[in-house]
Amino acid sequence: AQKMKQVILERGIKKAMCWDHPELEKLNMEEMFSDAQASLTKWPVAEKSSGWKKAAAAMEAGIVWADMVMAESGTVVLPQAPGQSTSVCVLPLTFIAICTTAQLVDGFAPVMKTFKQRYGTTLPTTITFISGPSRTTDIEMDLTIGVHGARYVYTFILDE
Repeated sequence: AQKMKQVILERGIKKAMCWDHPELEKLNMEEMFSDAQASLTKWPVAEKSSGWKKAAAAMEAGIVWADMVMAESGTVVLPQAPGQSTSVCVLPLTFIAICTTAQLVDGFAPVMKTFKQRYGTTLPTTITFISGPSRTTDIEMDLTIGVHGARYVYTFILDE
């Protein structure tokens, strides 16, 4: 909790949005954000998301509970689920993923094995893989960071 509060203060985050996820509930993040004089909004589960996408884009940080994290590359794996919009991951300037050590896997093969066991042949509509800030280069080889997603990416791994 102290490290996340440090990131909130260092990045100057005043507005953040998080998924409505039971594991995030346990972390009492509302109090942490309040202590840092920042606000935390939860992505709605039951409401239509049309106006909420603009709200997510206006946030300075998006916080999610990672399904898995590939230790080999640091890639955060996020299968689509109700109340867990991709907008929270890719629209804010800062992306924060939280997971436990039990959610760490070696690489891509264990992720696919887990998905096959969990979903069979009926995969979620969207599975998002986030390996860090987006990086793109134009024809003149000018590198730009954060154009197609968050510019700053943090992953907090909690001991079980």
